[in-house]
Amino acid sequence: MNPAGVDLAGLERAHETFYAAVEALDIERLAALWAQRDDAWCTQPGWDTVVGWEAVRGSWERVIATTEFIEFIVTDVRPRMLGDVGVVTCTEWVLKRSGAGRGIGPGQAMVTNVFVPGAGRRWRILGHHASPVLRRL
Repeated sequence: MNPAGVDLAGLERAHETFYAAVEALDIERLAALWAQRDDAWCTQPGWDTVVGWEAVRGSWERVIATTEFIEFIVTDVRPRMLGDVGVVTCTEWVLKRSGAGRGIGPGQAMVTNVFVPGAGRRWRILGHHASPVLRRL
């Protein structure tokens, strides 16, 4: 259900903006989208969960430092509200070229992104969890 006055389209736009920032490999754009709090968390596919804004930023810096190119096709996008928190689940299809001659590799992950209201009623990411799908594509 969509509580009165909740902008689910805005939540979905914030979700899309997140993916655009990752594709741009731009840490400052990513940082502007996050709730820079001690309770922020991030689980990159196949990595341990990190907690706290500095650790979250560090995880994205590692992704960016080891990635030459990344592109997402995001499907099954489902925005919803849980009280004042926005949650978006989706399937992430990714094409990535890493440095050090690792080539291009496709992948798939199931994702949950959690958003909280920020300044100016703009959504900020509090948590990102991407779990790889472990089957042949």
